[in-house]
Formats: sequence, structure tokens, C-alpha cells
Amino acid sequence: MAVLDLLINAFVVTRFIPFWTPICYAIIGYGCYLIYRLGLFVYNQQYLRKDIHRVNHEREKNFETAKEFVKTVPSETRKQIRSMTYQKLKGKLHDGEITCVQVLASVVEHCLDSKILNAVTVFIPDAVRMAKEWDARASKEDFERPPLFGVPISVKESTMVKGCAQTLGFITRIDNKAERSSIIIQKLIDKGGEGALVGAKISYVGIGSDVGGSIRIPAHFCGAVGVKPGSTRLSQKDCIGSLPGRPLVEAAEGPIGRTVQACVDVLSNLMDPEMSVADPYTPPLPWREDIFLHGKKNMKIGYYVSDGWFEPCPAVKNAVLKTVDCLREQGHTLVEFTPPDVATAFRLMIGGVTVDGGSYLIDVISRDILQSEYLQVLVPFMLPSSIRMLLAHVIGFFIPRVRTLLSALPASPSDLRQIYADIKSYRRRFIDEMKKQDIDLIVCPPNPGMAYRVGEPLRLVPTTSYTALYNMLDFPAGVVPVRFSTKEDIENMKNYKANDIWENLFKDSMSDPKLDKIPVNVQVVGPPYSEELICFLMKSIEDKVGQYCDYA
Repeated sequence: MAVLDLLINAFVVTRFIPFWTPICYAIIGYGCYLIYRLGLFVYNQQYLRKDIHRVNHEREKNFETAKEFVKTVPSETRKQIRSMTYQKLKGKLHDGEITCVQVLASVVEHCLDSKILNAVTVFIPDAVRMAKEWDARASKEDFERPPLFGVPISVKESTMVKGCAQTLGFITRIDNKAERSSIIIQKLIDKGGEGALVGAKISYVGIGSDVGGSIRIPAHFCGAVGVKPGSTRLSQKDCIGSLPGRPLVEAAEGPIGRTVQACVDVLSNLMDPEMSVADPYTPPLPWREDIFLHGKKNMKIGYYVSDGWFEPCPAVKNAVLKTVDCLREQGHTLVEFTPPDVATAFRLMIGGVTVDGGSYLIDVISRDILQSEYLQVLVPFMLPSSIRMLLAHVIGFFIPRVRTLLSALPASPSDLRQIYADIKSYRRRFIDEMKKQDIDLIVCPPNPGMAYRVGEPLRLVPTTSYTALYNMLDFPAGVVPVRFSTKEDIENMKNYKANDIWENLFKDSMSDPKLDKIPVNVQVVGPPYSEELICFLMKSIEDKVGQYCDYA
């Protein structure tokens, strides 16, 4: 009876509780949770800003130490070294006419003088010690100088260097200092390279990573040379990715240099038999110098000036056509090539990179300092998949590119499995198209535009299709400068047909009069394991077309 009375009383009480009371409690509870999260976010932002202040202070001390080191070498010596081409510098180092310490001081001084670029995170403390050690060894008569003896090399901070942080641009990682150097860095040190920027004629050669064009696009914008090998040709051990766990769209480490030869010197010394011993996941395929030196006569080269997804500006189209004419004069056969369905390929690329629909990226960025420019990129990742797909179909009816981008993110493991299957199918389809025309290599734009204004690259993500395609295919690719833009190129942008928000922004950007006399590159692409052949063709293009490279 007691139990029955309790049930009756409970029923009577609940009958007289307004139906909206539980809803109010739920709203209040959720509101309290949001206030808690907001408070936690604000506290975290303040905490991270303190970390920024601390690290900036450490960086300033690092720079002051670098300034003191520079003073140890006479200013006239530093000035002479800064004016040297890569080949001249390398020759004088091997002949003992200049020392490793002198070269390092010259490059460090140039970096310090170029603060406006803000491209240097930190000067590697061990570089001075290494330079002094190499000079001490070189003073002995029986010492045989290694291939990269004394050559200063800049390193992208995603590559592990002992004692240096790999932040990947995230403040939450500023204390993640490497306990060891990656295989690539250790091999460069063993070959005589010193840890020390290329487009501004500061560094002679650097090591970067490329998962969508991060080597080739900056090189193109700066008039430098960049090579992205296939993802397995060099060891990826201890090379940290900003989005781990993307097996079909791997990042690749590669060189950015002032000349093709500078990049080849790095690649040929890294691609030796010892690489596959240090990392068995790297195939035992050493650099084939004979292919780079002699290449292949009368090659059949495919080319295109537009991928059908994003139309390039006149300056970029003219660069490709100029290169095509040059290669024809050298006896090669040039044929038009149409990359199959790039819109689908770009959608698969985004799906293959995000993997989890962007959850990892949102989580990492939400715990970092909030930067407004990221919000426009992150909004699609934050939407529920059902709403995202609804918007893709509704807005995509009027702007097709929106449908491609919004439908690219996988919403389930089943979606991801299908994306992986489609990537493999597309790879075969692309190879089949090349074989159908007996194409050895491809020449194409590295990007639809020239150097963008500050803040524009994040707003013009669709333009990365020209480089991202070859990350998804895992083809080696390189870029080489061939011309400067002209006033006529910029004036011809008035005829550019813009059909959506991206093309309108692009048209405005490429119509900027400041883009007169900006370097323009072309991209050379080949099937897997053709790094030597694409470098051969890039060297040929550089010798015949890119004579403007006065710093070669």
C-alpha cells in the first residue's frame, strides 16, 4: 500500500507541474553549460597568450644570440658571400676559399635583415657548433668534403629537428620540442648541410612538406624552384602532419631552392641506399643520376592551360604556352591533355584529407588561439552533415562549386570507405588517360593565379586544385620559373569571366596593378618514381626559358 500511495502522490504532483517546466530546466542547464564552456574558452585564450609572450621573449633572445654570432665575421666577407650564386658558393666551399662559419653568418644576417617576411621561427642553436666542427675537419689535409659541405639549409618546422618545436602553427604545441632529428635532417647534416628563405634570396635551399601544394605554391609565388617527390620516395619518419591518419593523401618532404640544381643536390644526397635501411618503408631506389643528366630524347609531353575547375589568369596561361613552344623547339612532342573530371578529383582530395569530416581539425583549432580568418573555412566543418548536404543541393543548384565543396566531407565510415575506393579508381583512370596518349610527362599551371594578397589564400582554397590533384595521385611534381607577368596580362583580366564568389575575388586579386613583373612558374608532373625525369625537364626549361633567374 505504501508503494501505491507514493505512485498516486507522484502522479497527482506531476499533473499540476506545467509542461514547460522541464523544458525550462533543460534550457537553463544547457545555458549554464555554454557559460562554463565560454568561461573555459576565455581562460584558455588568456593562458595561451601568456605562452605566446613567453615564447616570443625566448625567440628574441635567440635572435640576439644570432646577431652576436654574425659580428664574428667581417661585414665585407658577409657581403661578398650574399652576392654569390648557389653554384659559386658551393664551389668556393669545396675549394676552401670560404668557411662554413662565414657562410652561416652571411645567411643569418640576411634573415635578420628581412624581418618583414617574419619567416624565421628560430635559428637552430646547433648550427654554429656544426659549422665550426666542419671547418675544423676541413683544416685537415686528408679530409674529403661531403657533397653539401657548408651549404645553409632552411627547414620547415613540421620536420623534426632536435631541440626545436614542431608547432604546425598551433600555439598549444609550442613546447613540443623534438628529442631527435628526422631521418631526412640527420642525412642532410651527415652530408655537410647546415641548419639555417629562398624566394627572397636569403636561403639557397630549404626543406618543406607538401600535402596540397605547400612546396610548389610558395615556390611559384616567389619565383623559386620546388620539387614534391612521391610520398614514399623519401622517409616520412618524424615528419609531423597537421592532419594525421590520411593514408591515401600523404604529405611529401621535398626541397625549395633558387635553382633546379640546388634541389637536385638535396634529392640526390637524400635518395641513397642508406635511406631504405634507416626506414624500411622507403623503397630501395637510389637517385638515378644518368636519367637526370640525359633524360629521354623526343619525349611526348602532355600539357593543359586550364583544368576545367578553376580558370587561370592570362599570365599563368602564357607561361605554359611559352614553355610548350620552347619544348617543341627542343624536339619533344607536345600534345593537349585533359585531366579527367577535376571537380570530382578535388572533392575526393578534400574527403581523403579531412578523413573524419573535419572533427580533428575543429578540435585542435578550438583549443588554440581564435583567429577570425579561420572561421570562414571552419564553418562547413561545424555544420551537421544533414544540414551540410541540404545546403550543398540548395546553394549548389545556383553555384555548382559549392555543391562539390560541401559534399566532400565524409559523414560516416561508409562514406570514407567509398572515398578511398574512388581515389584508387581515379588514380587508375588518370594513368589510363596518360597511357592512351603515350604521355611521358605533363606540363601545366601550378596555380590559376600569381602571388595573392595577404589573407586571400584561405579564401581561395578552390585554386589549389592544380597542385592538390597530384598529391591525391601521389605523382612527383615540381615547379620552375619561366617568365615575369606584364601589364598586358593584368589588363587582360578585364575579359576574365567570373561566375561565383571565388572567381570574383580571384578576378579582383589578379587585376591588381602591383602584380606587374611578378614571377610566374610552370609545373612539371610525372607518374610515380619519375623524380629524376621531371627534374631533367625542369632543368631544360630553366636553361632555355627561365633566364631571368639572376640569382641562379
